Amino acid sequence: MITPSQIRDWFIIFLSMVLACYVATQIADGGLASFFPLLGIGIGVVWVFFGGSVWWLPLFAGMGIGGVFYFGFKVHPFEVGFFLSLAAALPLIAMRAGQPLAHRSLPRGLLLFLFFICLEAGFSCARFSGGSTRDMGSILRIYLKEFWAPFFLLVFYYYGKSRFIAVGFYVLEFTYLIRLLIGMVAVFIPNFTYLPGVNMILPASGVNGTDDLRASGLGLAMVAMMMSFYQKGWLFSMLQRLAFIVALIGVGFGGGRGTLVGLLMAVVLFALFSRRKSMLWGAAVLIFAIICLLNLKPELMDGLNPKIQRTASILIVNFEGVRGTEFGQTKEGLEGDLSTNDWHHRLAQIGRERWTANLPNFLFGTGIRSYDETALKEPDPKVQFALALNSSADTAAYEDGLWTVLATSGLVTLVFYVVLFGGFIRKIIELSPIMGRTPFGRSLVFLSTFVIVDWVAFCYWQGGFPSYELMVVGATVVYLQDYEAEFKAKEEA
Repeated sequence: MITPSQIRDWFIIFLSMVLACYVATQIADGGLASFFPLLGIGIGVVWVFFGGSVWWLPLFAGMGIGGVFYFGFKVHPFEVGFFLSLAAALPLIAMRAGQPLAHRSLPRGLLLFLFFICLEAGFSCARFSGGSTRDMGSILRIYLKEFWAPFFLLVFYYYGKSRFIAVGFYVLEFTYLIRLLIGMVAVFIPNFTYLPGVNMILPASGVNGTDDLRASGLGLAMVAMMMSFYQKGWLFSMLQRLAFIVALIGVGFGGGRGTLVGLLMAVVLFALFSRRKSMLWGAAVLIFAIICLLNLKPELMDGLNPKIQRTASILIVNFEGVRGTEFGQTKEGLEGDLSTNDWHHRLAQIGRERWTANLPNFLFGTGIRSYDETALKEPDPKVQFALALNSSADTAAYEDGLWTVLATSGLVTLVFYVVLFGGFIRKIIELSPIMGRTPFGRSLVFLSTFVIVDWVAFCYWQGGFPSYELMVVGATVVYLQDYEAEFKAKEEA
């Protein structure tokens, strides 16, 4: 009798033979222009059949790598990772019915939240796409940013094995590191924006491309600190500290003031979780000393890269008054008062006005429209600024978490997030006694605590849908529940 595993093995052998013939033909013809994309497709197909218990790893890789693949249309690595992970879960679904483990508890409201997001997406497509397939695709891709985390948790609840989560975060750390190093190269070689062969537009490309160093720097720093709780040893500790230093440099060149504050907050939180008073006091004293030094000697900022000046300006009281200017804070390509501060302030104002315009908007938000490229063709900088603001608001790109949620999806969605996060936090508190027995569980709780505090503290200035935060907190609960069940089983045995 032919088994499913034999069918899978024969299919892989056949696919490998076809791919080998194609590569040989391309080399003989002297052209490999389409080789790398097809190689990626081949690897993806192999992963679908061999991913098994770690089917979700491409999602972690996609979250970390950033950038855009371009094949006449844009494809984000995150989207590739998400759909490839779901495809790799299909064989598990097909070969055996998913049975939720008795100790795992599906959070209340998760299924209802997914249904609500689908209704929102359908409404926006019906109302704003005008029947255009292109516009409908753009709208759905934006809603994917809100949809992916709860859907991933649902699939992971039935088919995920939490003991491999650490592997996912190692992959995430590695891809964050690659992304940051690419961004650092782009700081000194601005024209380095494209990788031929793989058709990838790098995450650090564009007018303000180095801004991506904020995300990659903070992401790398957080995972490096998190993994420091997990494994010990001088070599491992040295590598994680080196990764943190590289991340700190990346944050500096990223020009993100809020990102720097978030990173300093993470250092204090790390000291608290380490349960070492000396580290806590040392971190507090060092941060305080740096702030005092920059305020007493602001001329130390002179001659530094404008991005570093912008990043550090958050630590100087009355920075504009002291230095007479606002280093690095004028939006490139615009003039005068059209600064990044104006950009954020006006986006928040638009979000507030749209959210409070009427009762439906207040409850369900304004929905999402496709991106309007009119602003790109406008020669007048101030008119371009205004058009770009409206286009950003239309596509849920408010650049802060609060108005992304409220203005786009309304109070109902915010309530869903509060209920989901509240349920997860309650579970983590209930399971906190076992943290001392599982170093990686402690690592996950540290990261969960940071992402929640960071989103709440800075949701008015930065961020978007709290999807990554929801994924981290949900995965933490599943891991702790599995570990507790395994520990009890061993005790009973």
